[in-house]
Amino acid sequence: ELHTENKGPQGFPDSPEFLGQALVAINSANGPRQLLTLMRRWGEDLPAQHVSAVLSRLASATMRALSVEQVEAQEQCAALCVGQLRCLLPSQQPLHELLPCAQPLDLARAAYSLFRLKVYDKELMECVVVASWGQLSSFQVDSLAGLGAALGGLGHVPPAQWLDRYCLETYTRFPRFNAQDIANISFGLARLGHQPSAAWLEKAQRHFREVIPVSGGNPPSFIKLAWALAHWEVRPSFNWMLFFMGEARRRMDMFTFRELATLLWACHKMGHTPEPLWLEGWFRVATRTLPTCPAPSLVLALHTLVQMAADPSAPQREHLLPGKLLTALLPRSQVCLRAMVAREQVQLLWSLVSLRVKPPEDWMDAYLEAAESVGVMSLNPGELADAAWAFAQLRFQPSEVWEQQAAKVATQQLPLFSPAQLGMLLWSWRAMQLPVPIEWQKHFEMGAQGVYPEKEIQTLLGRPASGPKTGRVFEATPAAAGRHGQ
Repeated sequence: ELHTENKGPQGFPDSPEFLGQALVAINSANGPRQLLTLMRRWGEDLPAQHVSAVLSRLASATMRALSVEQVEAQEQCAALCVGQLRCLLPSQQPLHELLPCAQPLDLARAAYSLFRLKVYDKELMECVVVASWGQLSSFQVDSLAGLGAALGGLGHVPPAQWLDRYCLETYTRFPRFNAQDIANISFGLARLGHQPSAAWLEKAQRHFREVIPVSGGNPPSFIKLAWALAHWEVRPSFNWMLFFMGEARRRMDMFTFRELATLLWACHKMGHTPEPLWLEGWFRVATRTLPTCPAPSLVLALHTLVQMAADPSAPQREHLLPGKLLTALLPRSQVCLRAMVAREQVQLLWSLVSLRVKPPEDWMDAYLEAAESVGVMSLNPGELADAAWAFAQLRFQPSEVWEQQAAKVATQQLPLFSPAQLGMLLWSWRAMQLPVPIEWQKHFEMGAQGVYPEKEIQTLLGRPASGPKTGRVFEATPAAAGRHGQ
């Protein structure tokens, strides 16, 4: 324990060993509560290097389960650290003349720890950006990667010239990065909405492939890089994707459901069709991790499976979902309904119908209950049409409450409907044997000329006496769903 009885006028202990002893105490502290005690006792005397060390220890504590008292201590200690760092950068002092105890490298490391702690301080992050501008070339590779990950994770967007400089510094040091560094840098830049050059992207892919056999890569590295490349709409070469998917398959059992959903979405977004053997592994792990999946990830996975099934180049399968996955899917999705917003509920139902899954009656009752609780006011025309289409395909008539809400919203949004969306809504409403509002028919008749053949217009308006054959227009197949759905 440090001895701080005799302090000088500036608040620092007279002992020249103070900083060394403080660092030892920080590194040996057992948990957030002891770190909070240290910050309360000596926080005002610590330079940025030591505060960064405290934040690093706090961030490491998030890897294990914490008690309520520990979480409170962690939040209080992080707030004290942010306050001390801001004191080291007084507003009246030019940022390029930093105090010796607040070097840009220390601030960058502190920023990465704050990102892991999910603590965002705009003023402090602006200081980090400005302070690091002229010294990025002196950053170690792990600090350079961590700074990009921190800015992206916290959503703090630097000026364009800073991002260009950052890309240049990372480009020249790609051979020194490991797989996790490349993934963090790519993910951070993509989160910041910055598009690197084609040469940067090519080099990132090449070096990721080179370092995987040497240093390996943890599952999040594959997910972050895949998400970034998909976000940038990059189409990697077939050989690179074959390597990437093979390495991901070796780590498949370590993925969470959220990571599996993101990986599948990114793969489809990059224009790659997974091999049947790869999909078998994906389905197996998805079935095992399904009981703990978050609602948005479930919707994303099913929506991607629909899009993949609609791809003409994809292998055709008699059963779009394996039996074991389907057995676990319906109970879990029913539980997730309450946690979904209206848009996610519609996407879930639409995806299930498109994948030829017919939910049981109790599932549909739970769906309507959840849908009525959140309402349909936030749905756009495409989502309203998709919901109605799914009900019609299931030959399921929704409740009067849902019908009235949906009809009211659709009527208010009529000018926003495309002819295809309104045509689907008309067909669905008639298939559910619901009265079609006159306003819908008039609006569709005016906008459908030149889009639909005259015979189909009359069919969707319900005018033929013999009844329409509408299966060709809105049949319930994944290919058709991919054409007219979301």
